[in-house]
Amino acid sequence: MQFLITLAYVITVHKSQGLSFNKIVLNIIKKNFAAGLTYVAVSQVKFYQELLFEKAFDYHRFRKDEFNTMKMRCLNTERHELQHFSSARHSLYNSLLSSFDDLYDADLNNYKDSRV
Repeated sequence: MQFLITLAYVITVHKSQGLSFNKIVLNIIKKNFAAGLTYVAVSQVKFYQELLFEKAFDYHRFRKDEFNTMKMRCLNTERHELQHFSSARHSLYNSLLSSFDDLYDADLNNYKDSRV
C-alpha cells in the first residue's frame, strides 16, 4: 500500500502577516483573540479558489463589530490626548527649568556684583 505525501507547513496567523500562499487550509472555529485576525488569515491566500476551511464556521465573524470599532476609536482618541498632554507637560517642564536657570544666573550675578 502506498500513500501520497504532500509537504505542508503550519504557521500562526501572526507569523504569516506580510506573506502570501498558493493554498491555505484554515481552522477558524475558535473566536478571535485579536480583532481582525480571521480577515488577516483569509487574506493571505493568492487565489481564493485555493482557500479551504477545515470545519464549518460562523460567518458573523467577518462582519464589522460596531461596539469594538467604537471602543478602538475611543482608545485611540484617549491615546492621542495622553500623548498631547505628555508633550505639553514636557514643554512646560523645560520652560520652568529654563526660567529657574535664568533666575539662578541673575541671582549669582547680583551676588558677584554686591561683593565687588
